[in-house]
Amino acid sequence: MNKKLLRTAMPMLSLLTLVALACTCGGFLEDPTPTPEPVPTLAPTKAGAPTLVPTKAGVPTTAPTRASQPTQAGGQAPFKLSATPFVHKSGAFSIQLPDGWKTEERNTGIFASSADSVGSVDISFVNTGTQLDAKEVLNYVDAFEKNFFATYANYKLLDKKTLSDGCVFAMKTLATKSGVAKSVGTYYCYNTSVMFQQDFWADTAVFSQYATPFDQVSNSMKSNSTAAAKSPAYAETYTFTDLNKKFEFKVPYSWKYERTKGTSTNIDTFTSPDGASVFQNIAYDDGKTVTQSESGKFALKLLKDVYKLNDIVITEDKVQKDGSERLTWYSNAQGVKGQSFFETRGTTFLMLSWIANTADYSTFSPVWDVLLDSYKIPK
Repeated sequence: MNKKLLRTAMPMLSLLTLVALACTCGGFLEDPTPTPEPVPTLAPTKAGAPTLVPTKAGVPTTAPTRASQPTQAGGQAPFKLSATPFVHKSGAFSIQLPDGWKTEERNTGIFASSADSVGSVDISFVNTGTQLDAKEVLNYVDAFEKNFFATYANYKLLDKKTLSDGCVFAMKTLATKSGVAKSVGTYYCYNTSVMFQQDFWADTAVFSQYATPFDQVSNSMKSNSTAAAKSPAYAETYTFTDLNKKFEFKVPYSWKYERTKGTSTNIDTFTSPDGASVFQNIAYDDGKTVTQSESGKFALKLLKDVYKLNDIVITEDKVQKDGSERLTWYSNAQGVKGQSFFETRGTTFLMLSWIANTADYSTFSPVWDVLLDSYKIPK
């Protein structure tokens, strides 16, 4: 796969100019070392061909052992592990959860919580479709932390490090909607195109008492990447709503989000961890009414001049039921394919595009379909 997509297709400054002119694994009791949250780069620094979803039968493997740590003096373990492991319906993993905790199974995971809501465990998996390298795994982690955990009040990343087993551990504190201070430890363990994630939550005041049994839960997990890779790519999504309430849609938690703002332009960009696929919405409003004919010419100019698709071939141009227009296209020179929807709403021109490396088009197509199926104008 050609991983130069972001460098060739996403020149933000050019776009704004054009539009304006037109364990060592640790464990939970280890003292965290405060580290600044890294800023992920826009594009991978190396080219490579990731392997596709494996076809050989997978063998369940046990997560790397994380040595239990002693609880604080006088601390008492708040739960014991269930004698019978929970087996996810997909066959992607099995795990021993806290005995007696309430469970809610999802298509890509399981959530378990104590009766008093002090502690909870969330186990999930995400098929990334393509094989991520170490840097791209960190892109995934950074995006998930920002798009999910950082949306809680008082979010603070205390520690983030890559462990000797290859997993990434992130420790943070935050506050729930009801104002309860929580500590959350997350293991991000990537294996053969699948990210297995373990989130351990507990009230900050008593988190140390949960540390040892939480690590026991973690160590009990067995995973099957082949079974997990059968799930749709990037199935864990959230609803993104435009700040100006012009649109909303579902996008993966693990895709990096950026907002670029100009005098008359707002650009929302969502990038996959490997940079092989991008969703981008452009909203342009200079106060002048835009005709449908003008919007069509403008959309084509953006594709050619801004995305540098000089050899673009439009394979389909179709007016949609809602009045928008869809262009399906490809560029052999850039090695990309995509779709663009554009429309006008009074003085606002909107264009939503999906761009993917040609080799990965089919992998990311279902993610694009989820976005389109969920697209609507907020009330």
